[in-house]
Amino acid sequence: YVRTRLPLRDIEKMESLGDDPTSLAMTLYRPLEVGPERIRFKLFRPNDPASLSDVLPMLENMGLTVDQESPSRVERSDDSFVWVHDFGMTHREGPELDIDSLQHLFQDAFVRIWHGAVENDGFNRLVLRAHISWQEIVVLRCYAKYMRQIGVTYSQEYMEQTLVANPAIVSQLVELFHARFDPDRQDDKRATELTAEIRAALDKVASLDQDRILRSFLSVINASVRTNYYQARADGEPKPYLSIKFDPSKVPELPEPRPRHEIFVYSPRIEGVNVRPAAA
Repeated sequence: YVRTRLPLRDIEKMESLGDDPTSLAMTLYRPLEVGPERIRFKLFRPNDPASLSDVLPMLENMGLTVDQESPSRVERSDDSFVWVHDFGMTHREGPELDIDSLQHLFQDAFVRIWHGAVENDGFNRLVLRAHISWQEIVVLRCYAKYMRQIGVTYSQEYMEQTLVANPAIVSQLVELFHARFDPDRQDDKRATELTAEIRAALDKVASLDQDRILRSFLSVINASVRTNYYQARADGEPKPYLSIKFDPSKVPELPEPRPRHEIFVYSPRIEGVNVRPAAA
């Protein structure tokens, strides 16, 4: 390992770690001398190096191809160490990425995936592709899990690919969810407008399968009645699970007989539906 001068930014990141062995610090950046498709990612860990078998699948599921990794071990004044992993990557997410605007979204998602609060799967490509947060991705993942449970035949992987291929529609679907349920910006008129805009956009989707998948997402969002998405724990953190209440009469894919209400609960560790039977 080569001894080098450390930038002030790196020193600040290392000082933020403390001694907690589970803590992470990171920086997503683009050096001035590289092309627009290239980005770098520094990961800082106290005491022990990060396992590449853990890190690489996470980065690849966020739409990045890793082709370089430079590890360094830095000794601190108290004789403890900080490991710095500097990854060189190519992104596959279309036009040049605005690193300044995406840095927080990417880093927040990465740390949640690292600690197991978010699943490590292809939905995470939507951070860079559709510019949405990890929590908004959890909503889409939850809807996909619900659709799989009620019998939609498309695989989760195909649903992931469909959303990644249609980032503009994904952004509209997320906006629709907020327009329907966000207590601070709930807007029924805007929700109606967005539904019409999404349907118009779907008419331009070339793939019939992708059209069906995206219409299913639109249907289940509009069939949703209530959610705990905007609720927080006492410490201000989001709840570790997402629940969505549905009106089954508005879910076209749901087979008969349909219950009066369904509440689907999702987390990385468990998922299931609570059914209220229809009236006799």
